[in-house]
Amino acid sequence: MVPNATATRTFPPRTAPAKVLNSWVVASCCILIGLACLYVAATRHRTLPPLDVRVEPPAVTLPAPAPGPQLAQGPTSSVTIAPRAERVTGPLTTAGRPMVSGNQYYVTMPDGRHLLVNWKGWVEHASNLPRQPKGGANNAAYTEAATGHMWIWTVPAGTSNIPRWIDP
Repeated sequence: MVPNATATRTFPPRTAPAKVLNSWVVASCCILIGLACLYVAATRHRTLPPLDVRVEPPAVTLPAPAPGPQLAQGPTSSVTIAPRAERVTGPLTTAGRPMVSGNQYYVTMPDGRHLLVNWKGWVEHASNLPRQPKGGANNAAYTEAATGHMWIWTVPAGTSNIPRWIDP
């Protein structure tokens, strides 16, 4: 069977496309609804009572409590209050004031460097210095009570980059 070249093919009739709202119509409707909400909120806000109105509760009088039983006078114990921890004072600075533990001071090293040290306190002997002060290499300083020498935890000049205790 050979198709007939002259035969016309029939298609179903076309329907009209559905109407689609333009985007500017949708946007303007949203704006109008938003403005209407703002208007309602603004007019409703004016009709509400102010928030700072306070109502005082009625005064209530309570009966006085009955006196309690009297205790016999016994021996009073003496309580000793432990003294508060005070900051330790150390050697004198170049200005003549004593160093205070936890404060920072400048110290001149033998090679001419000026280091900002955090003075921690006293140790009885150099063998009692901590292996490494808390906080790492932060130029901590202790004063030896036996000799009065100050020990500083810092990186030595020119030898290495490992901090150690130095007696300037």
